[in-house]
Amino acid sequence: MRGNFLSRCAASKDGWLHTNGTYLVNEAGESVILRGISTHGLTWYPDYINEPLFSEVSNNWNCNLIRLPMYTTIYVREPKESWDLLTKGIDAAIASDMYVLADWHILDDYNPNMNVNLPAQMLRTMDRASKTPAVSQTFV
Repeated sequence: MRGNFLSRCAASKDGWLHTNGTYLVNEAGESVILRGISTHGLTWYPDYINEPLFSEVSNNWNCNLIRLPMYTTIYVREPKESWDLLTKGIDAAIASDMYVLADWHILDDYNPNMNVNLPAQMLRTMDRASKTPAVSQTFV
C-alpha cells in the first residue's frame, strides 16, 4: 500500500475514506493517516465547540479529525442543547476541512441497552451531515 504518510489528509482533498486490508485509504486508494483530538463532553465545555478553535487545530496542530462525543445520559436530559452542539461542531469541522467522528458514547448509564432506541434517532437526524465524506458515526 503506497501513500504519502507525511502529507496532510483533508476531507475536501481525500473524500470518502475506507479500509483496504489493514490500511485506511482515500477515494484514490492512497493510504492516509488521521490525526486528531477529542472534545470532552459537548455540554460540559460548549465554549470549545467553535470554528476558530477547530480551524486553529486543523491549520496549526496539523489535525484532520475531531471526535465529538455525545454522552447518552446527557442527551436524554438535554436533547436540544446536545443536538445543537453536535451540529455546531460538525459544521465547524467541515468548515475547517476536518473529518468528524460523531460518537454516541455510553458513560454513566453503563448499559448500552438502556437507551437503545436513541442511536437510531441520532442517525436519522444526522442524515444531512452524513452525506459529506467528512462525517463518520460510531457507537461506543
